[in-house]
Amino acid sequence: MNAKLTGWTLFAALGLGLGLAACDNVEEYDDGADGGTDTDADTDTDWDTDPPIDFTGLDMLVMVDNSSSMMQEQAILSTSVYSLVAALANPLSTSGWDAVDEIRIAVVTSDMGFSSDGVNNDEFWPDDVPASCEGFGDNGIFRQIVTESIALDNDAIPCDESAAQCPDGWTCAGIDEETFVGVCHTDGSTDVACPNLTGDWAETTAAAPNAALITQATCLMDQGTSGCGFEQQLASLNRALTRDDQEAFLVEGHLLMLLVVTDEDDCSMEDGEGLFSEPAVADDFNKWNIACGLHPEHLFSSEHFYQNFVAAKGPGQVVFAAITGVPVAEQDPAGAAACQGWGDALGDCLAQDAMQLTAVQPSGTTWYWKEACTRTMDSIEVTKAYPGRRFVDLAANYFGPMSYVYSICNDDWGPAFDDIKYRLRQYLAQP
Repeated sequence: MNAKLTGWTLFAALGLGLGLAACDNVEEYDDGADGGTDTDADTDTDWDTDPPIDFTGLDMLVMVDNSSSMMQEQAILSTSVYSLVAALANPLSTSGWDAVDEIRIAVVTSDMGFSSDGVNNDEFWPDDVPASCEGFGDNGIFRQIVTESIALDNDAIPCDESAAQCPDGWTCAGIDEETFVGVCHTDGSTDVACPNLTGDWAETTAAAPNAALITQATCLMDQGTSGCGFEQQLASLNRALTRDDQEAFLVEGHLLMLLVVTDEDDCSMEDGEGLFSEPAVADDFNKWNIACGLHPEHLFSSEHFYQNFVAAKGPGQVVFAAITGVPVAEQDPAGAAACQGWGDALGDCLAQDAMQLTAVQPSGTTWYWKEACTRTMDSIEVTKAYPGRRFVDLAANYFGPMSYVYSICNDDWGPAFDDIKYRLRQYLAQP
């Protein structure tokens, strides 16, 4: 949770970049993961890296955490998504790839209010419900573009001499003589104007090419930071895929990619009334931030979401990726090695020290989970990410090699999106 839920003493010390120092008041909590190994025998995992069909296109659904601590991360996401979509829609001339003609991209937020499984839990919350969390929140509804322009990173987006991968007016600079690859560059403002989005998602097809696709997709990544601080990321994705008014998003023969970008673990409630009656909420608001980790029995399981996501398309037709709270190499080399990469290589991640749910009181009153990683800019802490255990569990124990995890605390998300890009090309039957 984070400072988005303003107005309560409970949240006074929450949020981005407050530089909260750890103190000696520490407690250890067991979330029931037994070192991080999920031994459920009744899963229907399909860990075949060769999908069952030759996909004709890509449906990409992105879950953007829109709570108060995500401003810096949404900015990084924008450039990363621009590079990814450009590589698919306008591949480098030297890559040997054909353009993917059929692409759909939609965005949802982490804001489901205090709801759980279609139930409005406002009446069970033992205090005044903040306006940002009333009712069902965004409820898995595909979002629109909410900004007039978006800033991209200069000298970060790969391009070739055609500069077709770059925003209008930018050039392709520093082209390497051997690889013939450069980076998109501008000598002026890095702000790119956001085009209109006429439907519920950005789309290009062979019959109706959309020259604005890349910029539309990029602008969708900026969803602001006014969402409910009680993040239910997986429930939002699940709701988006099961809404009757959005069922047309999924195209038969397309690969489905689900991307989660968040600095908090998932708290998708199955039993909101039960969770809100626990002492960590009802009796001690100072422990509200750790209530979901203390009581996972009130949350939907990873298996529940795996089964639902796969049911939306079919086994072997869904890729899951999470940019979330796991260690970074600069702070924890062993933890980063265990927790970043394809899901079938993450078996030791949940056993890492940084991924344990260790409750701390940095303010002396309010409890938080000890962060998995942090990121600083000019000596100022701009990212504090808490252990994304449920996302790692979903990747490592269910989706396997059709999933990917990367730390949101990295300065550069390029390596992750490069890995994802190449795997998508493999699945999309490209050379």
